[in-house]
Amino acid sequence: MAESLDDLNLPSAIIQRLIKEALPKDAEGKINVSKDVRLAAGKAASLFILHLTTEALSIANEKNRKTLSGVDVIEGVKQIGFEVFAGALQKKLEQLSTKKRRSTGKKDTSKNVSNVEEMEVEEGEEEGEEEEVEGEEEEDDKEE
Repeated sequence: MAESLDDLNLPSAIIQRLIKEALPKDAEGKINVSKDVRLAAGKAASLFILHLTTEALSIANEKNRKTLSGVDVIEGVKQIGFEVFAGALQKKLEQLSTKKRRSTGKKDTSKNVSNVEEMEVEEGEEEGEEEEVEGEEEEDDKEE
């Protein structure tokens, strides 16, 4: 476990990329983002993730579970006041669940959003899932 908040900072290259993507396309080269802004954005993102994780953990504990699921995170997003993002997150969770079923050879028989199986992140699975997400980003970049 991290000993301080500084141990939980997101990589600066990722923060820089997110900031660049958030700027208007016609502003490229016209707007400079200071190091302080990148640092503040990174710390804010880290704190948001900690806050959301704490809320999701609370929800899992209420259900007597020790493992966080995607459903817990979506419910946590609603609890902390970001319910506007819940639909998009639910859709992404369904896509990941479908992709996971395809890779394991299982058929998707659920047609109801509430029937989406909970995706548990366990040790050893995290790295494989991150690679899939990075691969999706690369595919998106190729399409543009």
